[in-house]
Amino acid sequence: MVVVKVRIAPLEGNWSSQSGELLVSDENGIIFMASQPDLRLSSLAPLDSAVRRRLQQTRRYDGVPLDTVSLVPFDHRADGSRLVRFEQGPLSNAAYLARSRELPSLRWTVHMLKPLTSLESAQWQAGMLAAGLYGVVVLAGGIGWQRWRLRRERELFTERERQTLAEGQARVRGIIDRTRAGLLVLDDRASLAYLNPTAQAIFGHTPANVEGRLLTELLSPADARRVLALRQPQPSSAVEVLAVRPGGGLVPLELTISPLISPHGERWLATVFDISERKTQEQALARARDQLEQRVEERTRDLLDSNRRLSGEIDERRRAEAELRQAQDELIQAAKLAVLGQMAAGINHELNQPLAAIRAYAENARVFLDRGRTEAASGNLAQIVELTARMAEISAQLKQFSRKSGDSLTAVSAQASFGYALRLYRSRLTDACVAVTQDWPMEDIWVHADLVRLEQVLVNLIGNALQAMSETSSPRLDLSIVQENGWVRLGVRDHGPGIAEEHLGRVFEPFFTTKATGKGLGLGLSISARIVDDLGGHLEATNAADGGALFSVTLRASTPASPAAETSLPSADALSLREENRHA
Repeated sequence: MVVVKVRIAPLEGNWSSQSGELLVSDENGIIFMASQPDLRLSSLAPLDSAVRRRLQQTRRYDGVPLDTVSLVPFDHRADGSRLVRFEQGPLSNAAYLARSRELPSLRWTVHMLKPLTSLESAQWQAGMLAAGLYGVVVLAGGIGWQRWRLRRERELFTERERQTLAEGQARVRGIIDRTRAGLLVLDDRASLAYLNPTAQAIFGHTPANVEGRLLTELLSPADARRVLALRQPQPSSAVEVLAVRPGGGLVPLELTISPLISPHGERWLATVFDISERKTQEQALARARDQLEQRVEERTRDLLDSNRRLSGEIDERRRAEAELRQAQDELIQAAKLAVLGQMAAGINHELNQPLAAIRAYAENARVFLDRGRTEAASGNLAQIVELTARMAEISAQLKQFSRKSGDSLTAVSAQASFGYALRLYRSRLTDACVAVTQDWPMEDIWVHADLVRLEQVLVNLIGNALQAMSETSSPRLDLSIVQENGWVRLGVRDHGPGIAEEHLGRVFEPFFTTKATGKGLGLGLSISARIVDDLGGHLEATNAADGGALFSVTLRASTPASPAAETSLPSADALSLREENRHA
């Protein structure tokens, strides 16, 4: 087989001078000659796999990827040409007019693509040339007609200008005559040459009486001297002058002088306004301003007096609040001391028993010593030490309850607070055979409160519960502690008759009580509610479903750094005192 290769570069170089694109494709639609180098060795339509295998086997376009440029027609013309565009490749942004010619002997196809932009520009050039020729003809006719129309319009304009000038002069004269401003025309010597009707009404003169007279002759002497000092009229801002009428009356005016362009020489235009009404209003405004200033001064004095009185009342209120706060603190302390009086009988009973036992043990110890029985005497002395420790514990509880509370809030054990209150009422609970149930966990639950004030609240609530069950056959006191959502609720419930529904809303009011006269002042619950509010919680009273009253104290939960240091003070004092007596 003999293969002959022919260089086609010179031929394609000639094609580049064409004003379009020239392509030659084979029977498979592959472009092998093109005026645009980027289109060479690309396919006008997608190649199927069989054609690609055959081309690879024959190695006709060996190693060439044969990309697809997809020449797609979008319109067909009657002369056989088509409007096409490339979907891919460097010429995809333009549309072309395409003509094709088949070469059967070679099985080639020659494609001639003419850009539509060049065709459209040629059409536009032809159209513009025709339009230019038509325009020249129209322009020649228009120039002739325009010259005739201008000459006609010039004649009409001259006539209309003459009529307009006459109408304008009449209109200006009417405006000048009807304007509310007084207009005076002065010559170069400041003599009056013209007065409009408004100026005539202001000055009270007719034109015949004032023509040729100086403007200063119509003004008051003082204002005339001011105008004469100028020697001749000058442009000025508005000034206020007094005009003298023929009867001697004075009229306040606002005068303005400005130059006036005139073909008859130098002229000046004087404008005057009657400001009598404005002067009257200014005087009324000045009087009103003086009255307002006087009222403001009086009101200021009243406000200063009111401020001084208010300052005094504020100081008095502060003193009253301080006294009230002190009275409330003293009232709380008095209530605590009142509770001490109620507990005196029970505590006296508890102290009498140890004292009697101490006396008996002491007498026995002396007898044992006389007999030389030192071991028996030592046993009696040990019993005396324990009895004195118990008496010290009782007195320490009284001292703890009677002292004033502090202002700082700390972590307080809820169980220890209940234990302290129960120890204070141990004698009454025992004598009244009250069954006490305690519903709380074994570990300590801590609340953010003041130890003394919380114990006082619990003592008041337990004391009220005991009084409510004084006539109950089987009295029972339920105490509970519940912690949830960062809050702790302390409950004190009795099994007495409960609280009447009409009294539930008033139980925390000061001096409200349902007890008999002399049994109480009605301050315990009021003081307890105030204490709980100060601790950041709230106290509420309800009736239990199966009878009895339930009081709930809700306080914020707390976690102490050292739980041992937060226990109730009376118990710690009692234990330390007992240990010291034992070591002694």
